[in-house]
Amino acid sequence: MENTQTSLPNSREATGKIVLKTLSTETQNAWIERLFERLAGLYGNEFLGKYKEVSPTKVKETWIELLAPYTANQISRALSDCKHMKRAPNAPEFAEMCRQVWTDERDTEHKENVKPLTNEEKARWQQAQAKALSDAEQLTSKPKEKPFYVNGVHVDKYKAWTLALVKREADGEVLEMASTNAWREVLGYDSSTTAKEVMAVVDKLRSAA
Repeated sequence: MENTQTSLPNSREATGKIVLKTLSTETQNAWIERLFERLAGLYGNEFLGKYKEVSPTKVKETWIELLAPYTANQISRALSDCKHMKRAPNAPEFAEMCRQVWTDERDTEHKENVKPLTNEEKARWQQAQAKALSDAEQLTSKPKEKPFYVNGVHVDKYKAWTLALVKREADGEVLEMASTNAWREVLGYDSSTTAKEVMAVVDKLRSAA
C-alpha cells in the first residue's frame, strides 16, 4: 500500500528513514509544500518572496530534485538548523545542509562501529609506525629541501611517516585500519580519496621541486 504521508515525518525510526525519492510524486509534492510552510513560518516574506515570480510547480520540482537522496530525518534536522540562521536558505543551500547532516550521521555511525584495538593490533600498529619512520628516511632524504606540502599540510620529518604509509597502500599493501585512517587524518584526506591518487600528487610535487 502506498505511503500517503503528507507532512515531514517525526524522528521515529520507522518513518525517519524514508527517502524522499522513494515516494510517489504526489507525496513528494506534499512533503515540499509542508517544508515550505515551515520555512515561511520561520522567515515570512523573505522566503516566500524568493519565488513570487517563478512557477510554483518549477520551484517544487527543483527542491524535490535536490532533496531526493535525503531521508525525512535528515530534512527535518536541516530544517531545525534553520532556526539558528538569520537568512532563509535557497534550494541548493538547504540541500547542502541536508548533505552535512548525512555526513554527520555517517561519521557517527563509523565511530560507533569502530572497535578498540586489541593488544595484538596495537603491537602491529607500533611496528608499522617504526617501519614507516624508517621508510620515511628514504622519501625525505634530500638535504635542505624547501618545505614540502601535501594537501596544504607541511610534511616535515615528524610527518614523513604518512608518505611511507601512502606509498605502501598505493603499492597494494593492505594496511591496518588504524594506519590507513592515520595518514588520511594527518594529511587532511577523507576516506573517498585513494592512496594512489595521493601518491600521484606527491610524485607530481616532487617532480616540480
